[in-house]
Amino acid sequence: MKDIVTPIISFFQDFPYFEEIGFNVGELRFVNSISEANALEYRGTPQPTPRYDILGNVYLEKQANFVLLLSRMKDDDIKSTTISNLLFNLEEWVEEQNFLGLCPKLGDEPETERMWADNGRWYSGTEDEAIDIYQVQIHIKYLKKYETVVSA
Repeated sequence: MKDIVTPIISFFQDFPYFEEIGFNVGELRFVNSISEANALEYRGTPQPTPRYDILGNVYLEKQANFVLLLSRMKDDDIKSTTISNLLFNLEEWVEEQNFLGLCPKLGDEPETERMWADNGRWYSGTEDEAIDIYQVQIHIKYLKKYETVVSA
């Protein structure tokens, strides 16, 4: 079984600004429930439309979708502009890592893969709660190739 979770978690643990404002991503883990924080949740892959070449090989352009959940203790000294800057910089960092070829690879043609982050936002927390949770959507577009077996 292919492990896609570990490389993605390791990738995000390299983002240089998390700990600076109180996100402990060293505890980042994979979960099946969005109620947990500092977590990566798999959100599925839409069914792609197959393409065929002249030999009958099948190509599927797929997209794996994840949600990165980040929690931090409430801190009135860290304003929403600081969090907004962090989420923006995370999206920019993922884009930069993608173009440098440093993102996790899932498919059969790693050089064509694309990873991006978007929709970084506050997700959960109230004045009564001591923790705020933020989420960022993560997408990886990749190509799977299935070769036709020709019998003689």
